[in-house]
Amino acid sequence: MKTSISVTVLAAAMTTLVIGDPQPPVGTLTANHKTVISGSLPTLTYSVTHPSRDIDNIVTIKSGGDVVTKNKVRVDVYMLGTSVSTDFGQTQHEITTQINLGNGYQDFFTGKGKDVVPSDILISDVVPAGTKINFRAYYTAWIDNKSEQVIVLKDDDAPPAQLGKNGATYQENYLSGLLRNSKLDMGPFDLIYCAELTHTDKSSSGYDLQDCIVLLRFTELD
Repeated sequence: MKTSISVTVLAAAMTTLVIGDPQPPVGTLTANHKTVISGSLPTLTYSVTHPSRDIDNIVTIKSGGDVVTKNKVRVDVYMLGTSVSTDFGQTQHEITTQINLGNGYQDFFTGKGKDVVPSDILISDVVPAGTKINFRAYYTAWIDNKSEQVIVLKDDDAPPAQLGKNGATYQENYLSGLLRNSKLDMGPFDLIYCAELTHTDKSSSGYDLQDCIVLLRFTELD
């Protein structure tokens, strides 16, 4: 069970995290003369190259949930938020999260929503090309990225509206700091995991895939 109060607070906290500035365009601007007489108008020529590289150049996101690196990269892991309650928000429950960057699972967060600091890098590691990355989280059982209860999203994806029969969902509130025009607005080399830890029935209003939100940020290395 989730509450709008807890997720809205977490959404506000998430705005303190800079989610990867997009790569800026680069270009040139030239004039047809080095010096110009006052009152005359030089001819200006410019060209702009917009960046085309994105997360698909860095990793392969497989249908089974695995993320595999294509290049040598640094991976920074952030915990963006969690909200797990079984009594309409009166009691928040602790969860544990782990990431496997090719050398076995590592704990990177254990706690409740109030313990999350979205700007903290919890794990930072350099991994080679071909590294298989896996994620899992625990509330009453381990749920990993091979489960339908975990999804992987990238920049410009539209988060799925996991609506119950009563139309209730708080996902857009929870991710409001990352949304623009109903799509994710993140850095070009960012991924997020969204996990559902308390429900398996997709028709339930509680099945909203936001019990645990984790960000992976990739940086290409030479």
